[in-house]
Amino acid sequence: MIELSLLFNIVLKYMGYNQEKSSLLNHIACISEEYCIGCTKCSKICPTKAIIGAKHTIHTVLKDFCIGCGLCISSCPTNCINLLENNSSRFNQ
Repeated sequence: MIELSLLFNIVLKYMGYNQEKSSLLNHIACISEEYCIGCTKCSKICPTKAIIGAKHTIHTVLKDFCIGCGLCISSCPTNCINLLENNSSRFNQ
C-alpha cells in the first residue's frame, strides 16, 4: 500500500493515521504469543493483511507487509500487540 501511494504520489490518511507524520517504515507490529487468544480482530482491521492466523490460534505478523500503522493495537482485547522498531533484534533472527 505504501509503495502504491509513493508511486502515485498519494498521501495515505485513514483513521487518524497520517503518512506525512508517521515513522511508518521504522516500526512493525509484534504479537505476544503467550497472550494471543486468536480472536482475529487484529487480522480483520489490518489494512495490508499483514496479520495471519486462524480463529482460536496464535496470530503472527508478516513483517514484510506490516506498515506500522497501529490499527491492530486498539482492536486487541488482550493488549498483546505492540509496535517495535523495525530494526529490533527480534526481527533480525
